[in-house]
Amino acid sequence: MVGPPYNPAAVRAAHTLLRHAHDDWTANLHRLRPDDADDRQADLRLRLYGSAAAVLLWTRGIDDMCTDPDGHQPYVAARPAVAPRLSAARYAGNHAIHQLIPLSDLDSGGATFPMTFPRAFRPPTLRWATEIVLPPVDIDSTRKLRRVYLATWAGHAIGPTLDQLRAWFDEQLA
Repeated sequence: MVGPPYNPAAVRAAHTLLRHAHDDWTANLHRLRPDDADDRQADLRLRLYGSAAAVLLWTRGIDDMCTDPDGHQPYVAARPAVAPRLSAARYAGNHAIHQLIPLSDLDSGGATFPMTFPRAFRPPTLRWATEIVLPPVDIDSTRKLRRVYLATWAGHAIGPTLDQLRAWFDEQLA
């Protein structure tokens, strides 16, 4: 697959949009409560979904543009170290947008055990969808991305993976 031609100004703009989407994710995540039954919490989960999908899509766009044959050579040289994460991001982003499947499961948090004093509570955590909720795959290239996604992200907390993507792009595109 050949991506769009490398354009440093477009990459800087996309990187800014990725950072904004990540900031939105982080801000909204801190507002999430274990009981997501009310409408406000349901709306918040949709905002989190949208922010995560935006991070994934900007990740894909930046990756496509920077890996152009005339692309950002330091990025191309460093890319193999994070290639599995970028493939997982591509898979999750494709499914978030094209099939509108849930990206996540909510681990509702709660009390920690053994009990400690003062009492400690684990905040709710959104985790990447596991294989059981993913639709069947019939395209070989998608099958490969899915295998990487399952090995890299499925069942893991979403927050740290988005944090890692942002940190990597911040480092590479500084």
